[in-house]
Amino acid sequence: MYHIRYSQLGAKIEKITSQTDILRWRNSSPPVSSNMNDNPYTGSSFDDFLQEEGLQVECSAIAIKRVLARQLEKEMKRQNLTKTEMAKQMQTSRAQLDRLLDPEKIGVSIETMTRAASVVGRQLRIELV
Repeated sequence: MYHIRYSQLGAKIEKITSQTDILRWRNSSPPVSSNMNDNPYTGSSFDDFLQEEGLQVECSAIAIKRVLARQLEKEMKRQNLTKTEMAKQMQTSRAQLDRLLDPEKIGVSIETMTRAASVVGRQLRIELV
């Protein structure tokens, strides 16, 4: 996932690689100059835009799912676990594991995510912020 930060000097593309990066990006404020207030094209934040369009919940869910899928794949690779072995240890189908690892499919149960985390020796932590 990439974030584009705009300033008076141009645009800077930042790669977002973890949930911490997402939270840091959301809580950071872009540099503001006095000339940016004169810009008729300057508007609200990207989060405000998503909320106004009714897309914030879905985009947040996809971002979180991407991070989770990436973390699971990284752990599986580190432990030399194939998808077939992982599914077997989770006591689920390979198709269900594929849905879990697909960053675009957000309809995965907490139980499935917890079992996957357990198989790779991790815990799933969910919190409200």
